[in-house]
Amino acid sequence: FFFLMIRRPPRSTQSRSSAASDVYKRQVVDMFKNLLVSFPPDSDASSIYFLCLNFIDFVLDSHSEPDATILRLWHFLIKEYTPRQGLGKELQQLLEKYFAKLDASDDEEVEAMFLLLLEEYLLLEAIPLTSSADILAIVEKKYEATLKNVNYFESDSLVELRASAMTLAATLILLFLNREGPASLHTHFQKILQYNIVDIMQPVGDKLVRAVLGLKTSHVTLFNRFLIADPATTFNVISQAGVSLEEFLTSWFSMMQHLSSKQVCRINTIALLQAMPYLPPDVFRAHFDAIIQQILPDVQSYLDSLTAPPPREKPALPRILPPHPRLSELRFSERKESLRKTQLFEEADLRQLLRDKLGETLGKFGVGLEALESLVTDRTVWELSLIHISEPTRQAEISYAVFCLKKKSSPLYPHRLCPY
Repeated sequence: FFFLMIRRPPRSTQSRSSAASDVYKRQVVDMFKNLLVSFPPDSDASSIYFLCLNFIDFVLDSHSEPDATILRLWHFLIKEYTPRQGLGKELQQLLEKYFAKLDASDDEEVEAMFLLLLEEYLLLEAIPLTSSADILAIVEKKYEATLKNVNYFESDSLVELRASAMTLAATLILLFLNREGPASLHTHFQKILQYNIVDIMQPVGDKLVRAVLGLKTSHVTLFNRFLIADPATTFNVISQAGVSLEEFLTSWFSMMQHLSSKQVCRINTIALLQAMPYLPPDVFRAHFDAIIQQILPDVQSYLDSLTAPPPREKPALPRILPPHPRLSELRFSERKESLRKTQLFEEADLRQLLRDKLGETLGKFGVGLEALESLVTDRTVWELSLIHISEPTRQAEISYAVFCLKKKSSPLYPHRLCPY
């Protein structure tokens, strides 16, 4: 049996939402979190979950406005939840009871947590995928509201809200791709793509905080999903939005410098390769250096992975009284981790894809694939050198090798193709 005692606020406190009441509320929330993580994952702790659900229901029902602290506990609870607890019906009823109240809130922190709750409910399949269109409409509404503030990066709550909207949009897109494939991605998520294009073009000021930087790299990855699915349609959407392709590519390439995850870089490389044949000749010439610098490190990494032995796992170093990793708000649920491992294009042959797309692109200039191969192998015309760069071109804990094509004589590119 578990006994929960909530102390009343001091008599001098007139309002339930006072600072003293908030302190007691946070203490109870922390108690529930520590109690939940004291049980091993997937163990039967239904009594604790049921008690926690009743506490959430009591607090939300007692306040006219939703409380972000309680929503964080709710989000934590749904991340920890497994079907073994047998409370799926109760979880669904709780969302149905407060859905309208949460959706109508104009508190940015509450809005952000509401979107994260919806994401976990979708992953838990407590919300049927047939309702994803309704969820998408909510995401579009919240996302569009943040775009109206060009200085959103100066507000932590606005950054959190936009990040939550992007997170839920990315989850909806992955679920859609796994279920339907890429054929109609642009039809279902056209507004998200339009907002994403505007967001990539939007400056973030001189003070680039880490949260905004992570958000911008998420924008790049989301845009790359559309580009891989259908490059021609994606570029048409950019044109219809009245955005200069030259300016957009400049912003897009500048954000690529902050990509670090191998999976994210791989998706970015495939997107660049898919985009090359659809670039206008003048744009391709202007950005060829930047494209090569982004693509070839990942191609080289892919080639190395074909012959390298599997990495040996290093034992984790013991820490003195570490905070429980399950308590971190940055930790994903197991359901989300499983979804994130999809659509990574791990089976893609980057070497062949580079050969095909580069040949297709240069074919626009009247250089066929056979002629391209002869040019590359003929040392009197081209010199292919492998240069090791001691300082990586990206923020990652590995160094990259970059192929550089040094031009000797050709009317196509009178300058050196790579600055190294």
